[in-house]
Amino acid sequence: MKSTILQEIKSKAAGLHKRIALIAGDSRVSEALSIITENRIAIPVLVGKKSEIENQLSGKQLREIEIADTAELKEQFIARYENRIKNIGDCSENPVYIAAMLVESGAVAGAVAGADSPTAEVARAALKIIGTIGDFPMSGAFLMVSDDKKLGYGGAFVFSDCAVIPRPDSYQLACIATDAANLARLLGIEPVVAMLSYSTNLSAKGKEVERIRDALEFLKTADFAVDGEMQLDAAIVKEIGKRKYPESKVAGRATVLIFPDLNSGNIGYKLAERIGKMKAIGPIFLGIKKPFNDLSRGCIAGDIVNSVALTSLMCPC
Repeated sequence: MKSTILQEIKSKAAGLHKRIALIAGDSRVSEALSIITENRIAIPVLVGKKSEIENQLSGKQLREIEIADTAELKEQFIARYENRIKNIGDCSENPVYIAAMLVESGAVAGAVAGADSPTAEVARAALKIIGTIGDFPMSGAFLMVSDDKKLGYGGAFVFSDCAVIPRPDSYQLACIATDAANLARLLGIEPVVAMLSYSTNLSAKGKEVERIRDALEFLKTADFAVDGEMQLDAAIVKEIGKRKYPESKVAGRATVLIFPDLNSGNIGYKLAERIGKMKAIGPIFLGIKKPFNDLSRGCIAGDIVNSVALTSLMCPC
């Protein structure tokens, strides 16, 4: 039986032995730690109060992980960032910010947060502590996996931006598309990028359509297939793509879906997950200097494991 993309990601991660920080939390984190250590997917570094972690985990689990004690790291955090962050005391024992420090300083290769924190808090920590690459904006992508292997790339898609920018301008949309395409490549997915809209190839007009078409101007020299504007059905269903946009090399075969704004992106991935029964891994923060990824607060242990494995693949060799 052919392995799924998630199995492949976990298998590749197991060969890298990356130190990945996780935020201490409830039983979901404990269960995920058992899976991660048993399958050697990563070397977990658990961030939180040492005494609480020791009370929560079994002796076997404690022997297989490292602990980053927020109380011990508080002074180091203040000394490192006191000229960068206002009201630094509010952040200095926050495990999300401490995890970001561990990533930024190189103490760990990457981190996964968010099981008990809103995306906005995790994003702020990423921006304030790790920072973005050049003038690229930070965006939040999802790896979406369907049981229908005829869709996307063997059932796999990258959706973006579903987590960060409320209404990206044309340049930001182009950056989001570029980062999402690069993520797809990293995960072994051929990047075929559709810029989504309520219009397909000028079937409708308006400023929102123009914003997407302007984004394509920035992508003229892209090293991946990209086209738009197009409706979702034209992007992913071959028969409809041929009918609505016959001259497009993307229509009907898209593997990367770029949403025009945060409303549509967030609603779109949740519809695909909850009604379409797709597996959602993310938010995966793109455009930042080092891997620091988020989780939905509705995540389960398996989601944490998948995110840790994916984060390992994003870490520089």
